[in-house]
Amino acid sequence: MEIMKKIKPIKSKTLKASKKTYDDLFEDINFYIKTKLKARGIHDLIFNVYMKKIKNSDVLDIGCGLGRFSFFASKVAKKVTAIDMTANAINCAKKLQLALNVENIDFILSTIEEFKINKKFDFILLSGTLEHIIDSDQFFQKIAKLLKPSGIFITDSPSEFNFRGTFHASLWKLFDFPMTLSDVRIVTPKYINTLCSRYGLKTNKIIGTLYKRGWGDESIHDLKNRMPNVLHDIKEKIDKLNVNLDEYFEWLDEASIYFNELLKTWANEKLISKISNNRDFKFDFDKSVILKNNLPLKSLTKYLEPDFSIDPFYSEHYPINLLGGNLIYEIIKK
Repeated sequence: MEIMKKIKPIKSKTLKASKKTYDDLFEDINFYIKTKLKARGIHDLIFNVYMKKIKNSDVLDIGCGLGRFSFFASKVAKKVTAIDMTANAINCAKKLQLALNVENIDFILSTIEEFKINKKFDFILLSGTLEHIIDSDQFFQKIAKLLKPSGIFITDSPSEFNFRGTFHASLWKLFDFPMTLSDVRIVTPKYINTLCSRYGLKTNKIIGTLYKRGWGDESIHDLKNRMPNVLHDIKEKIDKLNVNLDEYFEWLDEASIYFNELLKTWANEKLISKISNNRDFKFDFDKSVILKNNLPLKSLTKYLEPDFSIDPFYSEHYPINLLGGNLIYEIIKK
């Protein structure tokens, strides 16, 4: 069984600690990309659903990472401003931008807390990041100021209302086990609605994604990889407990049989659908730029591909849309 690379989880809910974890994560670009392949469909789905809103607009991509969504948006947007607090991520994104010959993106090294700009945006994205932000009230207050009156704010985060999430959240909430690298909270629809109500915003729609991660093979794969690392991090606390991973893994394997059948049923009844991998554009690298900068060409090519076979499903059907392994929230001004 493949074990996840060991990166130390966040120890305190501070911006400094969060930065340290992400510096470690982006130190190995190949490893970072590998961890993100399961979620490629989220960017494509958001782009497909909101392409008309993005077209000819000013876009802000917060926590842009290597810029995957920014490069999508640049195909139709007027201007994309992309920020990330990790220098390795921004440096790689800029080199990738050069290799792709894209001119309408500004990659900026900054936290959202430190980010200052004298403009408002039609479309703001925060993908897979709200669960890491230390002061979410300060963040939503800033979003309300940065968003145009007719603008849309999209944020997506892991959801724990599923098979995998039940174990993940229970161990975290009951025993404070270090289940994640840098999450400081579990994001839920109730949590989002509470924040929105404070700052003149409202949730307009929720789309569920990552159903295989929540219920299928990916949920089992994640738990089998995650639990040995979690047990390693808490070994002093459980020194007197008899932990039997083999029996736990055997039970997971049997459970996966039934939950995969559940996914098949949802798909047959059209309660979940496959994300379209059709694109009206393509990416052509200048390979010499990639190789000259010692960047992993094979991994970066895979990173931008529309291959969602790892986790292809999404749903807008209530309440199935709330049971995905990840939820996309469409937020507008009241």
